[in-house]
Amino acid sequence: MVILFRIFILLSFCLATNMQACAESVRDVLLPGDVIKGHAKVENECTKCHKKFDKAAQGKLCRECHKEVGKDFDDKTGYHGRIKEEKECKDCHTEHKGRDAHIVIFDPDKFDHVQTDYQLKDKHMGEKVKCKNCHPLEKKYSEAPKTCNGCHKKDDKHKGGLGTDCAKCHSEKDWKKTNFDHDKTNYPLREKHVDVKCVACHINGKYKDTPKLCNSCHKKDDDKAHKGKFGPKCETCHSEKGWKEIKFDHDKKTKYPLLWKHRDVKCATCHKGDVSVVVETPRCEVCYLPQGRSV
Repeated sequence: MVILFRIFILLSFCLATNMQACAESVRDVLLPGDVIKGHAKVENECTKCHKKFDKAAQGKLCRECHKEVGKDFDDKTGYHGRIKEEKECKDCHTEHKGRDAHIVIFDPDKFDHVQTDYQLKDKHMGEKVKCKNCHPLEKKYSEAPKTCNGCHKKDDKHKGGLGTDCAKCHSEKDWKKTNFDHDKTNYPLREKHVDVKCVACHINGKYKDTPKLCNSCHKKDDDKAHKGKFGPKCETCHSEKGWKEIKFDHDKKTKYPLLWKHRDVKCATCHKGDVSVVVETPRCEVCYLPQGRSV
C-alpha cells in the first residue's frame, strides 16, 4: 500500500511538472535495489537486462552482454555450456542486492569439476591442491589456465627449451616421473642406455642438439683404454649391451684370424695392455717362449 501511495503522489506530481523527471522518479521508486558494481554503468538502462512483458528474454540479454558465457552456451563447452537442466541466469545470479553483493551462488567445496573443460585427475585431486592455486581471487573462474605450463611454469627446469606441452613427458600422477618415448626420436635407447638417467646425457637440462656419438659421452672411458687412437666410433667394437662386451671381428678386420683357444684370450694378453698396438709378427714364440729365450 505504501508503494502504491507513493506512486499515486508521483503521478499527481507528474501532471504538473516535468514528465522526464517524473519518469525517473517513478523508476527510482520501483527499483528493487542497487545493482552490483559491475552492472552499475547500466543501472539506468533497464532495457539492457529486461524486456517489457517478456521475462523469458532476460537470459538471452544476459548472454548477449556476457559474450564469453554466450559462446559456451552455443558451443556446449565450459561450465555454462554443460548445464543439463533448464535454468535461467537469474536462478543462480541474483541482482539488485547492493553494490557489494555476491550474486554468484557457488560452493567450491561441492563443485564437480567434471562439468568444466578441465577434469581433475590424480595429484590434481589431492588435498594439497586448493581452488585458489589455479583460480586467483582477482580473476574469474573461467580464466584459469588450461595448460600445464600455465600453472607450472616456475617448475619448468627446461626453462621453456622444450615448449609448453609438459604432458608429452610428465603425468598428473607424479611430476617427477617421465613417460617420454625416446624411440620416437632419431636416437632410440637400447640395452644399457634404457636405464641411464636423462641428466647423464642431457647436461643442465639441454635437450636440443644432444651429441649422438658414443665418444661424446664415453670419452673418459676411451681416453683410459685407447687414448683416442681408434677414433670416435666406439660402436665398431663395443655394444650397448655393455661397455666391456667387445664385438670386434678379429677374423675379418685383421691378418690374424683367432682360432680355437685364441678366441678366449683377452685382447691385452697379445696387445700388451693396449689394443691399438699391432702385433707385427704374430708368431707362437712371441707369446709362448720364456722371456730371454730365442729360437
